[in-house]
Amino acid sequence: MARKLIVPPEVRLRPRVATDARMLREAGALLRISEDMLGEGLGVARQEKDCDDAAARLRWWTKVVYCENDTSAYKRRKIVLPDGTTGLRVVRPAFRQMLQDLADGTINALIAYNLDRVARDPRDLEDLIDVVEERKIPTYAVTGLLDLSNDAGITTARIQVAIANQSSRDQSRRTKRKQVELAQAGKHKGGGRRPFGFEPDGVTIRESEAKVVREIARRLLKGQSVTGVARWLDEQGVPPCTSEKWGAASIRSMMKSPRIAGKRVHHGEIVADAEWKPIISWSTYEQVNALFAARANGQTNQLRYWLARVLLCSHCGTGLTFGATPQGGRYWCNSSRGGCGRTGINLPRTELYVETILLEYLSRRDVLSLLQDQRGADAVEAARQGVKEDEAQLAELAQMYGKREITRDEYRAARQPIAERLAGAQDLVRASLPSVMRTLTGGDVRKTWQEFTPAEKREVARVMWPNGILVRPSVGNRFQGWDASRLDFVDWQAGAPATAV
Repeated sequence: MARKLIVPPEVRLRPRVATDARMLREAGALLRISEDMLGEGLGVARQEKDCDDAAARLRWWTKVVYCENDTSAYKRRKIVLPDGTTGLRVVRPAFRQMLQDLADGTINALIAYNLDRVARDPRDLEDLIDVVEERKIPTYAVTGLLDLSNDAGITTARIQVAIANQSSRDQSRRTKRKQVELAQAGKHKGGGRRPFGFEPDGVTIRESEAKVVREIARRLLKGQSVTGVARWLDEQGVPPCTSEKWGAASIRSMMKSPRIAGKRVHHGEIVADAEWKPIISWSTYEQVNALFAARANGQTNQLRYWLARVLLCSHCGTGLTFGATPQGGRYWCNSSRGGCGRTGINLPRTELYVETILLEYLSRRDVLSLLQDQRGADAVEAARQGVKEDEAQLAELAQMYGKREITRDEYRAARQPIAERLAGAQDLVRASLPSVMRTLTGGDVRKTWQEFTPAEKREVARVMWPNGILVRPSVGNRFQGWDASRLDFVDWQAGAPATAV
């Protein structure tokens, strides 16, 4: 009974024609190219033509074509071996199918363009030699460097493969070093698919898609599910970069990539600020990914109680967290989370009181004019970077003066412009507000506040009270009633009084 071939996509069985009956051998043609940048298969097509011409001269019929387009014969992967252990191996399904076909007689000759198209890993070559020697199979290369019929040819092949393997290792080492250098400089590594939100150069932002990314972040933080966001994108006709429709996996992958927040990643770690501008802010990126982490742990909401960790225990300084009570819950100093357990306050009444005085304060015209007079986010980020650079330069000057490399007058002359520039940058950084504050103060304060998520409300509270709101322990019976005087509002933003408004 004729053997039924199991043919993977890389293996093509050719139909027999009348003239093939006169051929002396039924050969397999192994075609391989390491990189096909355009995906057009032109390299392997040229190899196939050359192999066909050589096979005709040898009077061989090319029965099976083993095509390895865009396939490395050097790169190894960690795989599970037949004995259950793991090891590093070059993964080449078409090559392994060829060895099997040689071993069982499906083909009885091998033709390739060149030896280094056949193997660059010594283990692959030895597997081929074993089959060729056992079944006395002729091998041929278009370049004439594939003769495994005698000891001299086998030794030559081993040497050539060892040299090719070393060449691949050298190239790999240089490439890896270059990638590290690019990553540390924040540069785009080049190649690959176009990231959503960027032009094909991977650096220039495509604003139409950047707006979509920002809207995705906004919807996720508002509580919409990832699946719901994917459905909305498809309904809006927004095309993804890699498929016909959006999916939860593609959205998570995009929103988890620090690239959209202007960070350069290498081997899964952030190594530098990127050369391209961020699409979303780093704080928004962190909030989105905290939301993903919370949902992965079975939590359905990132944050429910917006004064959590904003209220601080006046006894030990620990941030108060939620605790269940018959009265609708409380904020309390949880001893299981490092607190003293001595302070608690009614949750709904505290939130209502803090919200009332906060909105009354933010509704005042003088406060709005002060808060709205803020610089752009790009300027603030540039100022932060300038502060770091100027502080480093001042430290360097001080070291030079200490080592007597410069005189006191030179030190003073060099320090003055740096110090003046540093003071201006520090003022700008201190004056900066997060985008949620600009949103709140840019329209109807009360209406916008009601649309905010608990996370956004807490961000506002942290801006208004950067050192938190101290909660004093209750005096006497803690359940006798709620007392506003227990709240101590510290360090109001924009010059508000230290007591409640």
